[in-house]
Amino acid sequence: MSDPVVVWWTIDSLRQDICSVYGGEARTPVLSKLAKQGESYDARSMATWTLPSVTSILTGEPPQKHGVETQDDRLQPGTPTLPQYFRNRGWNTLGIVANPWFSRRKGLDIGFDRFYNITEDGSLIKEVSRVSAVKHFLNFRTRGGGLSLDVDKHPSEPLIVDLAREWLSEADQPTFMMVHTQGAHSPYNSPNSWNRHRNKSEPLRADYLNLVEFIDAQLGRFIKKLPSNATIIVTSDHGEALGESGEWGHKNEKLDILCDVPAIIAGSTPNFQNKIDHIDIHEWLRADIIPTHGDQPQTNELKKQLEALGYVDGEHSV
Repeated sequence: MSDPVVVWWTIDSLRQDICSVYGGEARTPVLSKLAKQGESYDARSMATWTLPSVTSILTGEPPQKHGVETQDDRLQPGTPTLPQYFRNRGWNTLGIVANPWFSRRKGLDIGFDRFYNITEDGSLIKEVSRVSAVKHFLNFRTRGGGLSLDVDKHPSEPLIVDLAREWLSEADQPTFMMVHTQGAHSPYNSPNSWNRHRNKSEPLRADYLNLVEFIDAQLGRFIKKLPSNATIIVTSDHGEALGESGEWGHKNEKLDILCDVPAIIAGSTPNFQNKIDHIDIHEWLRADIIPTHGDQPQTNELKKQLEALGYVDGEHSV
């Protein structure tokens, strides 16, 4: 693939200090390799849970400005988004998501030429190629959490990686892809074969560490298929409490650690100071990456303008 590729890969609930690339106890060799090829940063998310955080990534605005702060809020049609900016300059825009908040019903598909959300669109088995589906079942013991129909015991990363690789191979123009994986979100059920960490006194922490290491390995499968001219950003929408102050998960918005997230950028790298946030990355892409590739000017055709703004895109209407 000669056309440039930009990938923003978000791993749900991945806290920064748990990863070995930041000195943590979870072995994350893929993140470490990316950091050596590019840069790693101490980053902050704009919120402690997915919906407002992802909306900030898409809009480049803090929650109090874009207005998506509670479970009942949605992004209003007509709000400019990062994939829309890419698409207006001739880039192909792809979105693959495994979180119910990053959804059409919340208006977050605006600007994507192609958008797939597991929770809205059904099984990934139906979306990936037959070859991927067969390989998934043949490797079920290393991908699943046992013979169970409980989907929470089967991380979706393997199939998300397969789908992202397939979509990327089909792209024939400059491509921007956003992938938001199930990640390290609770329940922390990694495949049975990933159980290096064991801790009887803190079993949830051990489960979380095992899951993070599995996720890192799956990210590696995707990176192997990236073209040499690709830029990839790997971060998280928020952190995760693992017993600090008696807290677990990410519901306590007053817990500062929940906004500390990894941010690793390889390929084209920005001239950032170490302390950054998601909005800094959004603005860098808009200012320095989008204009350098893709030369399709914004159309003057009214229908196309409305499509780009999200008024007649996907589930949106005037």
